[in-house]
Amino acid sequence: DKRNSSSWILKEWQAPKTQREWGHYRNLYKGDGFQVKELVIAPHRTLSMQRHKHRSETWNLVSGTAHLLTSARTHPENPQIQKLVPANPIDIPSGVWHKGVNNSDEPAHIVEVWKGPSEQLTEEDIERYD
Repeated sequence: DKRNSSSWILKEWQAPKTQREWGHYRNLYKGDGFQVKELVIAPHRTLSMQRHKHRSETWNLVSGTAHLLTSARTHPENPQIQKLVPANPIDIPSGVWHKGVNNSDEPAHIVEVWKGPSEQLTEEDIERYD
């Protein structure tokens, strides 16, 4: 079916994939005061411990297995480990250290929603610990 064979081209054009060491992400939608992203954490990979000054995030697991490590606003050590499950999204307030981890053999697909002032919802709003 010709229509189906070219659908990946349209998807790449509408939401280009950005490759990272830990997997990839796509910016799916940006509205007034929010942004929606798809994160795919590759098997046995982890994101950096990070926090954001201007945005909060909600992580929604769609498929796969992943954990979210979160720590106090002032110190990223001794994180709390929370299992991401599809029926229970996790809210991450601005300023909280967090790190996504996939210790499984399958990719973890996450829909991430950023909330904050529209002009501050950028990839530059990030502080990394490791």
